[in-house]
Amino acid sequence: MSSDSEPQIDAALLARLEHLDLSLRRLAHGAPSGDHAAARRGSGLLFREHRAYSVGDDPRRLDWNVYLRLGELLVKEHEAEESPRLLLVLDCSASMAMEPQPKFTVARELALCMGAIALMRRVLVTCAEIPATLEPTNFSGRSALPALLRRTQSLRAGAGKQRAAALADSRRAGMALCITDLFDDATDGTVRMLAARRCEVHVLHLRDAADLSPPLGEQVRLRDAESAEELRVCLDASTRRAWRTTLEEHFAARTQALTALGAVVSAFEVSEGAEGILMQLARRGTLLH
Repeated sequence: MSSDSEPQIDAALLARLEHLDLSLRRLAHGAPSGDHAAARRGSGLLFREHRAYSVGDDPRRLDWNVYLRLGELLVKEHEAEESPRLLLVLDCSASMAMEPQPKFTVARELALCMGAIALMRRVLVTCAEIPATLEPTNFSGRSALPALLRRTQSLRAGAGKQRAAALADSRRAGMALCITDLFDDATDGTVRMLAARRCEVHVLHLRDAADLSPPLGEQVRLRDAESAEELRVCLDASTRRAWRTTLEEHFAARTQALTALGAVVSAFEVSEGAEGILMQLARRGTLLH
């Protein structure tokens, strides 16, 4: 990826992404999977079939060639093409930016790669975040890749207010992808809304080993990244084991809650990096193939 004034995605990475595709099971308006253009009857450009004329039909849809040849009044049915949408929702809470390896860096790269795969497959992309700092932005077509790169690069963890993303027109989302570290329940409201609108919701849980095993020492400063509250404790091996157990229980509870809302939750180590996580997703076949 380039830092020039006109952002570019590394050509080698783009070539690797082009071999991947989204495993869309539910397309726009809840249509079944198949081609990425979901067809419905209407006034589109693709001919579907003839049917007998009925009173009230638009005369402009009559096939006059058939009438001249056969003397029958037949109406032409067409397919209206609708593109599915990939909705990318990034967790921009303060915990995502904690050192030593900010999860937000990997989250942004993941969102960009998933967005690039979608745009190359003619899938509309909407980018949003929680907490919301910008209005959701829509992207369409391969030519929108630089704009998507600029959008993801502009995001900063810990900069927004604690409120759910305003997901305009989210009813058209075929797949929604939320990337988060699951430290709080900020994604619940968004997942609940998307699931209620029959979107296929996936939550990617980014885990960092440093969160689970803080360093041992005489005095350790524990700071809640979300509330900024601090606590100084003597962290021995026993305390660290208790901390790890508590955090694992927290993640299990968060996963259970999101699953109950209708989301598919998958956990990945942030040390794998964005491309490593993409390869794991492709091997599992639930999100990419």
